Amino acid sequence: FNGLAEMDMWRQTADTSSNAQPITSNWERVDTHNFAKIGTGFSAPSSGVWTFPATGIWEIVFEVMISNSGGDAVANSAIQITTNNGSNWSIAPYSKCGSSGDFKANITARAIVDVTDTSQVKFKLDIDNLNGSTMKGHTDNNKTYVIMKKLGET
Repeated sequence: FNGLAEMDMWRQTADTSSNAQPITSNWERVDTHNFAKIGTGFSAPSSGVWTFPATGIWEIVFEVMISNSGGDAVANSAIQITTNNGSNWSIAPYSKCGSSGDFKANITARAIVDVTDTSQVKFKLDIDNLNGSTMKGHTDNNKTYVIMKKLGET
């Protein structure tokens, strides 16, 4: 098989209107629509920090569904990366949406990470500036989710 050696997908199981840097709770591996991880897969994040199961070049896609029911609102999402086991973090991609009045939107943050050491290179997912907006989650549908794919060797 010449496909991906590693791939996993996790989702938020509940709505939240609280900022979270990082998002620490309500994560579950997708278990509907015949989804199955490839390879080792990820463990649930520890205090919001995700640890890669293997070295290599990884793609992280963080998709957030936002719903706003009035007023001016902007919502931000980000993927933060550390290369020194959390001593320093940097925002890799940052995405935002916003409008006045009612709206629904999906915002995507995507990063490519060279994981040379799984004990040092990690990531976390953030949501902030919700100000009246809600990050949507569900146990049967992928509303807010993260996909992690190993693209190749480092």
